[in-house]
Amino acid sequence: DAVRIPIRRRFAAHTEVADRIAAANGATWRANEIAAADGVPLQSWEFRPKQWNGATVLVLHGHLDTREGTAGFAPMLLRHGYAALIPDNRGHGASGGPQVTYGVRERDDVQRWVAWAARHGGAQRVYGLGESMGAAILLQSLPERSAFARPLPRAHSPVSAAWPTSGSRGGSVCR
Repeated sequence: DAVRIPIRRRFAAHTEVADRIAAANGATWRANEIAAADGVPLQSWEFRPKQWNGATVLVLHGHLDTREGTAGFAPMLLRHGYAALIPDNRGHGASGGPQVTYGVRERDDVQRWVAWAARHGGAQRVYGLGESMGAAILLQSLPERSAFARPLPRAHSPVSAAWPTSGSRGGSVCR
């Protein structure tokens, strides 16, 4: 069910990293904390550009990494007007929790961060960007009935113009 994270991977975030990113990109940042469904405290940094487009990107790190490992995405996002919400996943960095559940509990953590971004961060839209296990957690957090899971009709597929399909494929890119 779960894996215990070695104690060497649990540490407080270095706020000077966030200070440098914000200063170099003319942005502001703040530290945030929410409670997971099971009461585990979850920590994040939120970076906001001066010219914010109203969208926030939730950036999730991989297994045995921390928010400092994915904070490098913030400058690119900030340059394009996106806010970046970068948490430590449960059991990593400064977030609590003795176990990593590979998405079982983390998918609800993602939903809580998305709700926080809208309610407290003012985000009109929230996107996700994940590295390794962070990407897997983002995919697990999608609703079961999502257009993402359906094959695209051939007429709407960007692949169909460059990738010929045979008549036996029924005109869809995915089968």
